[in-house]
Amino acid sequence: MIRTPLTGCTDPVQRLALSSTGNPDRGMLVVVEERLESDDHLPTRPARFTLSGKARPLECCTPTSRAGFGVDFSDGVRGFYTYVHVDGPTSRDVAAQVLDSLQVVPRPAGS
Repeated sequence: MIRTPLTGCTDPVQRLALSSTGNPDRGMLVVVEERLESDDHLPTRPARFTLSGKARPLECCTPTSRAGFGVDFSDGVRGFYTYVHVDGPTSRDVAAQVLDSLQVVPRPAGS
């Protein structure tokens, strides 16, 4: 787990960063950022996350210049942007499992 922010972004704010190496520029990296006070009308969280296709350059608040997968979703009236960087098919599967395991507490009504 990486405890320090990987970007200078304040909205969305980093909620989780997991790395297989401790270095965002190597190995598997999963970063979950939350859009404050809005779910940005993002698609509803899927029952299972999939990381398919080819990794591509990501924009806005990305923690590394490496190509990766962007998976945006809403859950509990909260909006999340995720950035996933992998180094092979095994880490792609592990990253999807990490996303599947996320437990989101719904935002209280009126906040």
